[in-house]
Amino acid sequence: MKIELTREQYLALVKLACLGNTVANDIRDEDERIEELDKAEQYLLSLAGDFGFKELVEKDDDILVPGKGLADELDLIMTDFEDECFWDELVHRMARRDFLGKFGEAAVKKMKPAERDEKEDAFIEKYDRETSAHGIDNLKFSNVK
Repeated sequence: MKIELTREQYLALVKLACLGNTVANDIRDEDERIEELDKAEQYLLSLAGDFGFKELVEKDDDILVPGKGLADELDLIMTDFEDECFWDELVHRMARRDFLGKFGEAAVKKMKPAERDEKEDAFIEKYDRETSAHGIDNLKFSNVK
């Protein structure tokens, strides 16, 4: 099978591959990396010259990596993603903790999904409003001195 891509499609595919590989593999130790993702990214980066994007990649040792311009663009996308994930996780984990603290695990297990969602959503909304307005400024750990 042969896939034909325009220059724009190739560039979008490279960005997707680099972002996906970053999410999948940057959290892993070197010996735990998902090799097929590394290979796919390397293959796509190796085609940059064929699509007229020679400046898109650089060599770091014997590994192709995004060049500075692309790396900067990908870093901005990842920063936005990580920021959104941070706030979403913080809000949902704090809401879950307080929801379970108020109703108890046994009672929550007996709730119908709609009731559980409605009650937990109240905690989520409270923390979402707070973090949207104040970030971490009002976040305190009571046992840390």
